[in-house]
Amino acid sequence: MASFDIKAPPETNAGSQYFNINQCRSFKITLAANKAMTRFTSTGQIADATAVAGYPCGEVIVVNKSGKTIEVYDNNHTTDGVDCIFMDDNDTFTFRGLTNTGDISAKNTEDNAAVAIYVRAQFFSDNPAR
Repeated sequence: MASFDIKAPPETNAGSQYFNINQCRSFKITLAANKAMTRFTSTGQIADATAVAGYPCGEVIVVNKSGKTIEVYDNNHTTDGVDCIFMDDNDTFTFRGLTNTGDISAKNTEDNAAVAIYVRAQFFSDNPAR
């Protein structure tokens, strides 16, 4: 019987032959109650739309599984109902051309409940041609 030298997969990009430049992160964000704006951050969320340090990325995929309609804003646009994407329950939308998750904020527009949505931050959707 043949034996194989199978190495454990790398836990970081350091020292690997393939350097994954598309570092991604998925997380659940709870939108603030009382129709307050919630800014996406590196730890998930922060109440209010104040400037915060976000998770570095080129795009953010927002998945609304909250059971509510939400408004999602990019690039510090936070005027109610203006320059936003309205997302119904079960909608998915990808925001591209970002610097980090801190460029995105959202709120529940239906009622005063705090609701959960899901986010994936990544640098790009496809492997770039080299």
